Amino acid sequence: MDYHVFLIVHSHVYSKSATSGKHPILYRHLRFREKTIMKRRIIISVVFLFMALVFAAFKPIKLSTTQKRVEGKIIAVSQGGVKDVVFKIENDNTTFYLNRGFDQFSVTVLNALVGKKANFYYSDIWTPLDPFQSGSKNIEKLEVDQSIIFPR
Repeated sequence: MDYHVFLIVHSHVYSKSATSGKHPILYRHLRFREKTIMKRRIIISVVFLFMALVFAAFKPIKLSTTQKRVEGKIIAVSQGGVKDVVFKIENDNTTFYLNRGFDQFSVTVLNALVGKKANFYYSDIWTPLDPFQSGSKNIEKLEVDQSIIFPR
């Protein structure tokens, strides 16, 4: 009987040696648990990173104290987005837009601006929604013929 117990203990010792002293079934369970914990950490990190990007993308744009100015002749006025006024100026690929401009100005007033020289003031702010600043600028101030059109 003592011989039988020795064989069981002896075989158990050999089965542990392949996993550096850990029981193989228990070791597999621990490895699975470590992988699961690592996956959870990665998923939580990705979710927090995504939430930070969404927060940065949708925070309100503050009007800057240092505005950039572009002067040019207005060659086209059109609608873009939801009642936004889009201005195209001569010899420039940049488009300037006035957010909700059709709510503030009539179509006849806006069409009367075509052909006139104007000064467009805008902030050159980086946003995650337009990371490469594709050429569309939000107007903070618009001057035509030395009079301020926007803001009223």
